[in-house]
Amino acid sequence: MSQGYNQSVLSILSLLRRNYLDFDLPLTQSGGATPCSLSSDSEHFIGLTSQGSRKSINRGGFSMYILHVNILAVLVAAVVQWFLGWIWYGMLFKKDWTALVVSEGAEPSNAGGAMALIFIANLILCFALVKIELLTGWATWGRGSLVGAVCGLGFVVPPMFAQHIAEKRPFKLFGINALYWLIAMYFSGGILAIWQ
Repeated sequence: MSQGYNQSVLSILSLLRRNYLDFDLPLTQSGGATPCSLSSDSEHFIGLTSQGSRKSINRGGFSMYILHVNILAVLVAAVVQWFLGWIWYGMLFKKDWTALVVSEGAEPSNAGGAMALIFIANLILCFALVKIELLTGWATWGRGSLVGAVCGLGFVVPPMFAQHIAEKRPFKLFGINALYWLIAMYFSGGILAIWQ
């Protein structure tokens, strides 16, 4: 176990040294002779091609290629999520959702400001989702949608469920919110996969 832990730490330090920071440590495996290497998935995630060439702008020791994604695809996926939210909460479930939220004592918010903040949240989510999809290497609608749905089931729904339970919010409200996020992540995952 100690050797596996040491290898993990050395791999992380090697990643930092090679790609983000200007420091030089003698990073070798426990035997001392063989340099640590990263998997191709790690290299692909941080913006290296399979040949190892960097797509980056180095400034002061920090590489900017972690941002190497198709920004237009991220914007479109965020707009799709935002538009689906408008349909979901503004048309399909407007009456039920409004009644459930108002019954908890919530006051209506500034629509323009709320919509702008929601769009920023959609952008952040789509950026994270495209980075996860780049790790998989999948570039089809079906597989990208699967990644989106699994991320929704694994990263969005469980904390939302725990929050609804802890705050004693109606289960129907959880259902409306969770189903929206699963559908939104399904569609944005597909868009981001086919438009890398």
